[in-house]
Amino acid sequence: MSDSNLTPMMRQYHDIKSQYTDAMLFFRMGDFYELFGDDAVTASKVLSIALTSRDKGEKRTPMAGIPHHALDGYLHKLVAAGHKAVICDQLEDPRQAKGIVKRGVTRVITPSTVLNDQAIDPSRHNYLAALCAEGDEVAIVLWDLSTASVKVIASSCDRYRDDLARYPVAECIAAEEFFSPIAELTESPAEIPGHFDHFPPAQSRALALARHYLSTTQFRTIEPTEIERITDQPLLLMDHSTCRNLELLTNMNGGNDHTLLWVLDRTQTAMGGRLLRDWIRHPLFDRHSIERRLEAVELLVGNYALTGTLRDILKGICDLERTINRIALEQHRPRDLVNLRQSLHQVMQLREHGEFLQEAPLLSELFASLADFQELIDYLAHAISDEPSATIKGGQVIRNGFDETLDRLRGARGNARDQILHMEADEKSQTGIPSLKIRYNKVFGYYIEVPKTHQHRVPQHYIRKQTLVNAERFVTEPIKELESLILEAEEQLQPHEEMLYSQVCSYALQWMELIVSSARAVAQVDVLSCFAQISVGSHYNRPHIDDDTRLEFSELRHPVIECIQSEPFIANDLQLDTKQQQLMIITGPNMAGKSTYMRQSALAVIMAQMGCFVPATKAHIGLCDRIFTRVGASDNLAEGKSTFMVEMSETAFILQHATRHSLIVIDEVGRGTSTFDGISIAWSVAEHLSGQGPIGARTLFATHFHELTDLEQEVEGVFNCHILISEKQGQLHFLRKVAPGCAPKSYGIEVARLAQLPQSVIERAYEILSNLEAREYSAEGRSAVVHSQDPPYLFGPLDDPAVERLREIDPDCCTPRQALELLYELKQLG
Repeated sequence: MSDSNLTPMMRQYHDIKSQYTDAMLFFRMGDFYELFGDDAVTASKVLSIALTSRDKGEKRTPMAGIPHHALDGYLHKLVAAGHKAVICDQLEDPRQAKGIVKRGVTRVITPSTVLNDQAIDPSRHNYLAALCAEGDEVAIVLWDLSTASVKVIASSCDRYRDDLARYPVAECIAAEEFFSPIAELTESPAEIPGHFDHFPPAQSRALALARHYLSTTQFRTIEPTEIERITDQPLLLMDHSTCRNLELLTNMNGGNDHTLLWVLDRTQTAMGGRLLRDWIRHPLFDRHSIERRLEAVELLVGNYALTGTLRDILKGICDLERTINRIALEQHRPRDLVNLRQSLHQVMQLREHGEFLQEAPLLSELFASLADFQELIDYLAHAISDEPSATIKGGQVIRNGFDETLDRLRGARGNARDQILHMEADEKSQTGIPSLKIRYNKVFGYYIEVPKTHQHRVPQHYIRKQTLVNAERFVTEPIKELESLILEAEEQLQPHEEMLYSQVCSYALQWMELIVSSARAVAQVDVLSCFAQISVGSHYNRPHIDDDTRLEFSELRHPVIECIQSEPFIANDLQLDTKQQQLMIITGPNMAGKSTYMRQSALAVIMAQMGCFVPATKAHIGLCDRIFTRVGASDNLAEGKSTFMVEMSETAFILQHATRHSLIVIDEVGRGTSTFDGISIAWSVAEHLSGQGPIGARTLFATHFHELTDLEQEVEGVFNCHILISEKQGQLHFLRKVAPGCAPKSYGIEVARLAQLPQSVIERAYEILSNLEAREYSAEGRSAVVHSQDPPYLFGPLDDPAVERLREIDPDCCTPRQALELLYELKQLG
C-alpha cells in the first residue's frame, strides 16, 4: 500500500517500523498494543492470540493485539521464542492531543534486556556478553542489566568459547574487529567512558560496547554499579568440560536435577541463589579467604538455633538488587516499593543479630555492612499504600495523609461522588420514580436514567440526552456542575499523584548504593547459612586447608549420589600427594564405582575451596589451583572432530595447562583407537603426569588397560588401587570399596551379561576371550607363543602346508617354467 493511501496513524506506524525492521513492533493504541503485517502473523502463532485485519478487501493488513496491562507476560513468551520486541508508547494524553497522538519507542526488549520477573530466572544472572579482540587476547564483558553487575574476563582466541560456556549468557554481541582483526575499532577513544580507562584496550572497548548497546535499548545512559575482574582474583580454575563432567550446575541432559547445585542450594533469597552459582563456578585459591568462610560456617553450625532464625528472616527478603534496579530503569510497578520497604525491614531485623556472630570476622564484617534503613522504611510506609494499584494510573498508590494537595483533590472527588448519591436519593423522592438511577459513561458523563414506564413523571427541567429502547437519559444543571467538579479533581489528581510517585522513587534511588551493598552482604549471609544447614543435615565436616600438596579424605562420600540412592552410600578413603602417592591407577569393571570415586574427590575439593564443609569424617586439602577432568567423549560434528580427536584435544589441554598444584581426573584415555595405540598413549600420558614427568600433579587415572598397572614398579609415585568385586556363581556383586592393588580382570563380559546381551553372544565372547588370553606378547607387542588354535574364521589357520612350501621357495632361483609348476603345486596344497 502506497503512503498516499495510508491513514496518518498507519503512516506514523510505518515510519517507526522502518527503524526497527529486525524486531516486532508493539504499537500502543488506547488500551491495547497492536501489531501489524508480518509481526501480527508471527505474534498470533507465538503468543496464541487472535489474528484479524485492519482493512477490507484484497489489501487487508493482518493485525493482532494484546491488552496493555498484559504486556510483560507476552514479552516473556516472545523473547523466550527468540524474538526481539520494540515498545512504542503514546507520549501524550490522547484527550489533549491536537491531531494524531504523539508516539515514540520507549524500550527495545532483547533476551538480555528483559527485566520483568516472569521472564528471567531469579536464581540466575541474565548476562549480555560483549567481546572485543586485540591480537590473541579476547576481552569478555558479562553485563547483567537486571542487577547492574559486570564481570570482565581476559580470555584468548582458543579459550573464549569455553569461558563463555561457563556463564548464563542470554545474548552475545561482538565488536567488528572480533571477526576481522584488521577492521577499525567500533568505538573511537572519545566514546569510551573515562572510568574504563584503567582497563586494557580490548577490555575497555568491550565495556564500552556493552554499555552502548544497553544504553541504546533502554534510551538512557546505563552505568555499572561495580566491575569485577575475574582474572584478578586467586581462584580455582575449571574449564567448561570439567564443570560439565562433574555436573556442577547442570546435569548431562542440561537440567538442574542431581547436580552439586541441586544438593547445596538451600538459599532463601534470589541474591543468594545467584551468588551460590558464582561460588560453585569460581571456588577460591586463597587459603585466608577460604578459612574466613569456613570459620563463618563453623560458627553458624555451632549456633544452629540462631542460624534457623536468620534463615527465617532471609526468607522475607525480596530480590533487592533487581527491585532497586527496576526502579532506576523506570521499569517497576508500585508493588516494588512495598516489597522494597518490607524487605528492608527484614534487613534491619537481620542486622540486629550481628552482635551474636562477632567471633567469625567475615560474619562480623557482613553484618556491619548492613545499612540502617529505618529512615527510608518510615518514608515509604508514610508514602505508599499497603495495597497499591497495579500501576500508578490506577490511583490509590500514594497513601492518604502523605500530601495535603492530593488529600484535598481526593476529598473533592469523593465529596462530589457522595453528592451524586444524595442527589439520586433526592430525585427519587421528588419525582416518585423508585427506579431512577444516576449513571456515568465516558461519552455522556453523568446522567439520569428513567425507565419508559415512568416517563409521565419526568420534571420539565430535565434535559433529554439520549433515547433508548426501554429508557430515557437526562441531565440537569446541578448534575453538570457536580460532574465538572469531579472531572476537574480527577484531571488534577492523576498528574499530581504521578508527580508524588516520581518523587518517592527518586528518594528511594538516593539509597541505591547502600541497598545494593547490603543486598550483596545479605547474599553472602544466605549462602553461608545455607552451607551450615546442609552441613548439619548431611553430616559434613570442616576440612583442614593448607598450602602443601597433600589430599586426604577419610570416609569420603559423593554429595549427590548419597542423596538420591535408597541404600547407604559406601564411603572410601583417599590419599594423594606429589611424592609417594602422586598418581593413582584405578582398575575395575564398569559400574564398579571408579567414576564415582574420582568425581567425589574432585567435588569435595571444590566444596572445600568454596568455603563449605565436605561429606567426609576427616579431610586434609592442599590447595588446588586447577581441576581437570577427562571423562568420556563424543563426536563434535560442528568442529569436524571425531570422538578420538575430542579425547586427545581434552588430554592435550590438560598436559599443556596442569601444574604441580592441580588435581587431574582421567577416566579412560586412549580408548578411541587400536589397542596398542591406546595403551601406548595412556602409558605415555601417565608418565608425563607422574613425578618423573614435567607436571607431577595429583592424579586419579582410571583405566581398563591393565598393562598400565606395571607403572607402579617403574615410576616413583605411581600406585595401584582397584574396586572390590565379589563373584559368586557367575554373578557380579559390586562392593564399592577401594583397595590397594590392581583388579584381577576387567569383568567386561560379566557386565555385558548384566546388560542382557543375548546368551549366544556372551558364550561366543568367552570363547574368543579364552583364545586371546592364550596368546603371549613380547615387549615389542608381537605374538611370541601360540598355545591354542584361534577360530579359523577369526585369525586364520596357524599351520598351513601352502604357507610352509612358500617359505621354502627362493624366487631368485626359479625359472619361469619352475614358477608355473610351483603355482600348480600350491593350488593343490590349498
